[in-house]
Amino acid sequence: MIVFSTSTNVQNLYFIPRVYLLTGASLTLTDDITGINATSTSESFIRQGDYIQGVVAFSDLKEDRFYTLRFKRNSDSEVLYKDKLFVTNQTISQVNGNLYSINNGEYVEQQTSNNDYIVL
Repeated sequence: MIVFSTSTNVQNLYFIPRVYLLTGASLTLTDDITGINATSTSESFIRQGDYIQGVVAFSDLKEDRFYTLRFKRNSDSEVLYKDKLFVTNQTISQVNGNLYSINNGEYVEQQTSNNDYIVL
Protein backbone atom coordinates (compact mmCIF):
# COMPACT_ATOMS: atom_id res chain seq x y z
CA MET A 1 0.00 0.00 0.00
CA ILE A 2 1.18 3.49 -0.83
CA VAL A 3 0.65 6.37 1.60
CA PHE A 4 0.19 9.99 0.46
CA SER A 5 -0.71 13.19 2.26
CA THR A 6 -3.36 15.73 1.28
CA SER A 7 -0.59 18.14 0.24
CA THR A 8 -0.84 19.61 -3.25
CA ASN A 9 2.98 19.48 -3.55
CA VAL A 10 4.62 16.75 -5.63
CA GLN A 11 4.94 13.36 -3.95
CA ASN A 12 7.06 10.37 -4.98
CA LEU A 13 5.98 6.79 -5.42
CA TYR A 14 7.94 3.78 -6.63
CA PHE A 15 6.45 0.75 -8.38
CA ILE A 16 7.28 -2.10 -10.74
CA PRO A 17 4.83 -2.18 -13.69
CA ARG A 18 4.14 -5.05 -16.06
CA VAL A 19 5.55 -2.96 -18.95
CA TYR A 20 8.11 -0.17 -18.54
CA LEU A 21 6.56 2.86 -20.22
CA LEU A 22 7.62 6.39 -19.33
CA THR A 23 5.79 8.42 -21.97
CA GLY A 24 2.27 7.85 -23.20
CA ALA A 25 1.11 6.70 -19.77
CA SER A 26 -0.91 8.28 -16.99
CA LEU A 27 -1.74 7.73 -13.35
CA THR A 28 -5.31 7.82 -12.05
CA LEU A 29 -6.56 7.74 -8.48
CA THR A 30 -10.18 6.72 -7.91
CA ASP A 31 -11.82 7.36 -4.54
CA ASP A 32 -13.10 4.02 -3.20
CA ILE A 33 -16.12 5.67 -1.54
CA THR A 34 -17.38 8.06 -4.23
CA GLY A 35 -15.82 6.54 -7.36
CA ILE A 36 -14.63 9.99 -8.46
CA ASN A 37 -11.14 10.38 -9.96
CA ALA A 38 -8.74 12.75 -8.22
CA THR A 39 -7.40 15.63 -10.31
CA SER A 40 -3.73 15.31 -11.26
CA THR A 41 -1.90 18.64 -11.44
CA SER A 42 1.54 17.26 -12.29
CA GLU A 43 2.98 13.87 -13.20
CA SER A 44 6.26 12.60 -14.58
CA PHE A 45 7.85 9.16 -14.61
CA ILE A 46 11.52 8.18 -14.38
CA ARG A 47 13.01 4.70 -14.58
CA GLN A 48 15.35 3.89 -11.71
CA GLY A 49 16.72 0.39 -12.06
CA ASP A 50 13.81 -2.04 -11.90
CA TYR A 51 11.47 0.61 -10.53
CA ILE A 52 9.56 3.49 -12.02
CA GLN A 53 9.56 6.63 -9.90
CA GLY A 54 6.39 8.64 -10.25
CA VAL A 55 6.62 12.31 -9.32
CA VAL A 56 2.98 13.32 -9.04
CA ALA A 57 0.75 15.96 -7.48
CA PHE A 58 -3.00 15.82 -6.89
CA SER A 59 -5.19 18.77 -5.91
CA ASP A 60 -8.20 17.19 -4.26
CA LEU A 61 -7.20 14.21 -2.09
CA LYS A 62 -9.36 13.66 0.99
CA GLU A 63 -7.79 12.70 4.33
CA ASP A 64 -8.38 9.18 5.75
CA ARG A 65 -9.61 7.81 2.41
CA PHE A 66 -8.54 4.87 0.28
CA TYR A 67 -7.95 5.29 -3.45
CA THR A 68 -7.35 2.79 -6.21
CA LEU A 69 -4.20 3.72 -8.13
CA ARG A 70 -3.95 2.74 -11.80
CA PHE A 71 -0.95 3.33 -14.08
CA LYS A 72 -2.36 3.06 -17.62
CA ARG A 73 -1.12 3.20 -21.17
CA ASN A 74 -2.88 6.12 -22.89
CA SER A 75 -3.26 4.49 -26.32
CA ASP A 76 -5.45 1.58 -25.23
CA SER A 77 -6.09 2.22 -21.48
CA GLU A 78 -4.37 -1.06 -20.56
CA VAL A 79 -3.61 -1.11 -16.82
CA LEU A 80 0.14 -1.65 -16.34
CA TYR A 81 0.12 -1.35 -12.54
CA LYS A 82 -2.62 -1.29 -9.90
CA ASP A 83 -2.37 -0.68 -6.16
CA LYS A 84 -4.17 0.80 -3.14
CA LEU A 85 -3.30 4.26 -1.87
CA PHE A 86 -4.19 5.67 1.55
CA VAL A 87 -4.26 9.41 2.28
CA THR A 88 -3.39 10.71 5.75
CA ASN A 89 -1.61 13.74 7.20
CA GLN A 90 -0.16 11.72 10.07
CA THR A 91 3.60 11.10 10.04
CA ILE A 92 4.03 7.37 9.43
CA SER A 93 7.41 5.68 9.81
CA GLN A 94 7.57 2.01 10.75
CA VAL A 95 11.31 2.33 11.31
CA ASN A 96 10.78 4.97 14.01
CA GLY A 97 7.65 3.31 15.42
CA ASN A 98 5.31 6.08 14.21
CA LEU A 99 2.28 4.06 13.19
CA TYR A 100 -1.08 5.21 11.90
CA SER A 101 -3.72 5.68 14.61
CA ILE A 102 -7.39 6.14 13.83
CA ASN A 103 -7.75 7.83 17.24
CA ASN A 104 -4.94 10.34 16.70
CA GLY A 105 -5.99 13.53 18.50
CA GLU A 106 -9.43 12.10 19.32
CA TYR A 107 -8.89 10.08 22.49
CA VAL A 108 -7.13 11.62 25.48
CA GLU A 109 -6.44 9.44 28.50
CA GLN A 110 -7.21 11.13 31.80
CA GLN A 111 -4.74 10.81 34.66
CA THR A 112 -6.30 9.98 38.03
CA SER A 113 -4.58 10.00 41.37
CA ASN A 114 -7.06 8.01 43.39
CA ASN A 115 -8.36 4.70 42.11
CA ASP A 116 -9.93 3.69 45.42
CA TYR A 117 -13.58 2.85 45.58
CA ILE A 118 -15.92 2.57 48.51
CA VAL A 119 -17.89 -0.61 49.25
CA LEU A 120 -21.00 -0.10 51.39
